[in-house]
Parts: sequence; C-alpha cells; structure tokens
Amino acid sequence: MDYEFIKMMIQIVIFLPFILFLVYLSLKVGGGKVQSLQNGKYIKVLEKINVSKEGNIILVKIGEEYHIMTSTNSEIKEISVLSKEESLKYEMDKKLSDQEFKVYKDKLKRLIKKGRFKDE
Repeated sequence: MDYEFIKMMIQIVIFLPFILFLVYLSLKVGGGKVQSLQNGKYIKVLEKINVSKEGNIILVKIGEEYHIMTSTNSEIKEISVLSKEESLKYEMDKKLSDQEFKVYKDKLKRLIKKGRFKDE
C-alpha cells in the first residue's frame, strides 16, 4: 500500500471524531441562541401549517396585531388581520393548551419516577 494513503486514513480516523465533537458541542451550546435569534422582539411566527407541498398558512404576531398570511416559493400574501376579540381568544386558547400540556407532562414525569411507565 501507498504510504500517503495510510497517512491520510490515520488523519481521518484521528480528526473526524474531533470535528464531530466540535459540531456537537457548538450545536449544544449555541442551539438555544439560534432559536432566540429567530424569535424577534417585534415579529414572531406563532404557527405555520403546510397546506400543500409548497404552500403554507402562517399566523404572525407583528407588534400587538395578529396577521394570517400565506407563503409559497414565489410570494407571501396577507390574508387578513385578526380583530382584537379574535386575538384575545387565540391568546386564551394558547394559554389553556400550554397549561394542559404542563399538567400531562407533570403526570408523565410522576409515572416515570414511580416506575409505572418504562420504555421497552
């Protein structure tokens, strides 16, 4: 075998795990920061639903207003702006669903601690 080939294989075996570790570490440490950068202070994408391969319906909060928009590969259009009543209803529904999720999450944690729920 060629000496250069063996040298190259040894370098790959040594440095590839190191590079993979650095990628893992940067994602672990910086992952939350990337998400916080995507959530702007003024504009937030609250929900996004795929309606086709290329089309989405998006609920966006801009300031204090809620906008329903569509997006495709070629354009973004505003469908409507939610009224104050609809905005308040959405916020209340969101709070209720978050509270329900927290209750189920707590129950699941208790079951796991007691050993009644085990992965198989």
